[in-house]
Amino acid sequence: MFFSIVIPTRNRPELAAIAIKSVLRQDFQDFEVVVSDNSSPEDEPELEKTVANVADRRVRYVRPPAELTMGEHWEFALGHARGEYVGYLTDRMVFKRDALSRLHGEITRLQSAVISYSSSGILELEPPYRLQRPPFSGRTETFDSDWVVSLLARSISPWGAPCMLNSFTTHELLADMKAAYGSLMASVAPDAGFCVHVLDYVDRFDYLDEPLMISHGRATSNGAGFGSGQLNASAREFAERIVRQGGLPFAPIPEIVNNHNIRPYSLARMRAEQRSGRFIELDLVAYCRELAAELTLQGRNAPTQDWASLETFMTAHGIASSAGVPHRPVLTRAAQPVFQVANDWLGINPLNRPVGRFASVEDALTYDETRPSKPNSRHSGFLRSRDRVRLAAAGVPVA
Repeated sequence: MFFSIVIPTRNRPELAAIAIKSVLRQDFQDFEVVVSDNSSPEDEPELEKTVANVADRRVRYVRPPAELTMGEHWEFALGHARGEYVGYLTDRMVFKRDALSRLHGEITRLQSAVISYSSSGILELEPPYRLQRPPFSGRTETFDSDWVVSLLARSISPWGAPCMLNSFTTHELLADMKAAYGSLMASVAPDAGFCVHVLDYVDRFDYLDEPLMISHGRATSNGAGFGSGQLNASAREFAERIVRQGGLPFAPIPEIVNNHNIRPYSLARMRAEQRSGRFIELDLVAYCRELAAELTLQGRNAPTQDWASLETFMTAHGIASSAGVPHRPVLTRAAQPVFQVANDWLGINPLNRPVGRFASVEDALTYDETRPSKPNSRHSGFLRSRDRVRLAAAGVPVA
């Protein structure tokens, strides 16, 4: 078969069912679905029953012999994929109907070993949902791993960097990488762990600048919980496990557990193990600025000990505090109401603002497919606009 879509899940059978359904409705049919269930024993029967009721030979249910960490589970699930190209669809994501056919076309045309893609998202925690559709060019571009690693060292995380949950990789390449490194995803954050392994092993990869899936389930997201400082049950379990394991020892400030610090942890860990020589030292000024930005956005929910750790580190390294957090031009902020009206009434999306009001994820997906957004940007969506602003201010050329 051409594609293996791995759906790793834990204690969220209702969300996993939506993800499975989105794959089965694809207009490209040469695939398998591997549903890997890391649920606690009381939640296990429901998902297994759901898969059985699907009654499709292409959908397989697997379960590790014991409950695993997220990274260990993703690694376990990878071993069950048999397709020529392997990618992950988390239980909080759904594919658009033509996602696999679009990817198949580009992979065939370019003979890609690794190809990533963009996504839309539902931001609301409960209905009515609004759909955020990003600006995109519709082009497929090739990016050098050297350049992407240099961005990560500046604490810039490209939207299109291949993280397995937004990309497909050949089975052959995955086998070669496992032979070289052993585990590819047994990290605190398997998507970030996989990304740095790919960037170390391959010199370049392809990126299809088109949203092929929709993410949702923000109320159960680890990342959303960290970003807001309001930890849901899943994020709390995730954070507590990291703390029990000693924090993030490769990060400059190991005791801070949040979105931004997980990425530098993965980068620094790969720098110690790299084969390519392209993983350079972190820019500590940029690192501290992004940590401060996340803590600022958390507001009252930001742990006081995290601010204390950051301030102590900055003082020790002679790094001055910076007040600028949003990275958004004044003109953009002032024009926001006008652009929102354009979104709602004209159906355009110049600033990636949410549209519509939907009762369910399926309704949002139907809207997105019946009123598809067209390429609407001359810039690649590989980088967020805020990161383009940062690079321009630093005089760094954008590929």
